[in-house]
Amino acid sequence: MLPGIVINGRFLTQRIFGVQRFASEVVKAIDLLIEGGEYTALEGRIEIVTPKGARDFPLRHIPVRQCGLGGGYFWEQCELPFHVGGGLLLNLCILGPVVLSRQVVVVHDATVPALPANFSRSFRTAYGVLVPLLCRRARCTVTVSEFSRREIGKWYGVDVSKMPVCFEGGDHVAAIPADHSIIDRLGLVGRKYFLGVGMGNNKNSDVVVAALHRAGLPDVLAVFTGSRDRKVNGALRRQHRGAQLIQSLLLRLVGIERRIHLLHGVQDGLAVIHQALTGGQVRYVDLRIEGAEVEQRPQRTRAEGPDVLADIRRRAPALLLAADRGDESDFWI
Repeated sequence: MLPGIVINGRFLTQRIFGVQRFASEVVKAIDLLIEGGEYTALEGRIEIVTPKGARDFPLRHIPVRQCGLGGGYFWEQCELPFHVGGGLLLNLCILGPVVLSRQVVVVHDATVPALPANFSRSFRTAYGVLVPLLCRRARCTVTVSEFSRREIGKWYGVDVSKMPVCFEGGDHVAAIPADHSIIDRLGLVGRKYFLGVGMGNNKNSDVVVAALHRAGLPDVLAVFTGSRDRKVNGALRRQHRGAQLIQSLLLRLVGIERRIHLLHGVQDGLAVIHQALTGGQVRYVDLRIEGAEVEQRPQRTRAEGPDVLADIRRRAPALLLAADRGDESDFWI
């Protein structure tokens, strides 16, 4: 008989960003596989365990059980281990309890040590201590690309030679109905634009803004989706706020501010992504930490066309060239 599987459901108490969406989609996919008869052996032998107060996550074949008294790191490290029993713990969002060895951990990237200025001190400390320990103690550590595997080895100092790669997908975007109104509201009808999925330095938004200015493409807009989590990214430092003010003035002087659209709502962002992909008007460039993975992640780029980077190079070589020159730009979003 297969051992019981317990899914770390802490992600159901967190704001939904990339890794939380990954966890949600993986769990929903497992539930559908059980429904379709492919994973029937898991029926009654898999559950999600969450802290108290987790949001609803309705599934047909995977029950959700709330337990413990605390939340956050304390719940994950001190309470969750007592609710796993002898089962296998599946952690889909980078972290898990270091006291357990019978677990699988998905470590998505090494962005925290690679770009420490983007994260709060407490967040950097937690990841700097916990991730290397988990990589060494967990029965299996998985990542999402060859690029991420190299970065994890480089920044966390762990052996990644046997770390398997499980590529991410983009199926959830295709499942969202196209919302034509969002394109109208943003004034994007008939316009050329670059879509940046996420905001912040590790999402390359500063590079795209600087490149857009340098490339001399006056008819091209930049649209960014996403938001900032104060607990993860920390408060903007005083010098950063000053830099943002100076940048805002500079952007107005060069006339680029009116060409930048920021979307803070998750649903609006996903609607634009889907509409852009299905409408065929998006040209997306992503160059730094996460963007280096594009050519190695066929499942994730499949929806964007057979050769995304070749298409960008063909249609907007000036933007790529300008972005390459401006990788250390002082522009901020």
